[in-house]
Amino acid sequence: VIAVDDKGASNSSREEAYKVIDDMASIFRGITYYANGLIYAIQDSPKDPRTVFTNANVEEGDFNYSSTSKKNRHSISIVRYNDPTNFYRPAIEYVEDFDAIRKYGIRETDLTAFGCTSRGQAVRLGRWVLLSENLETETVSFTAWLDASILCPGDIFKVFDVNKKVKRHGGRATSIQNVGITGSTIILDRKIDDLETNIGYTISVVTP
Repeated sequence: VIAVDDKGASNSSREEAYKVIDDMASIFRGITYYANGLIYAIQDSPKDPRTVFTNANVEEGDFNYSSTSKKNRHSISIVRYNDPTNFYRPAIEYVEDFDAIRKYGIRETDLTAFGCTSRGQAVRLGRWVLLSENLETETVSFTAWLDASILCPGDIFKVFDVNKKVKRHGGRATSIQNVGITGSTIILDRKIDDLETNIGYTISVVTP
């Protein structure tokens, strides 16, 4: 793969080629990662959760929560793109988040919309960055076992932490019996005696 820098000089280094691929993934708000000798791309879009983590399948049953730094929460995006109405010369689109401005003041971040020739797409990129920084403010960290190795960067998973909920809604299944079309019998690791009547419940089970 040949990469070309902003001065027009070509470079065949692997680092530059990977950067070009990563920049191309940013067109659809994606990220790239290297695994098993291949490069994968994943998009930031709604997905179904792949697995569930509870206090029963993480080390010592602990989930550690933290908030993102306020320094990383911006209120204005300055997006650079190529304007087709002006011979594809570089242009700037100014995107504001009024709620963030009232909360944090004027905090600007500079973005480059790679391969973008649409003003609307530049605006959407600016809004996506501002909303992501101001709405996704909590992170969770924990140590999981080997069954968590199915996850890849960008995957979605559920967390049921008994320390943040009044009732325990997660655990382990000690056995699954009579698996068939008509149903299954699942033996849990504890007795459930806090279910309410006349309410339908859904159980999610992670199997091999």
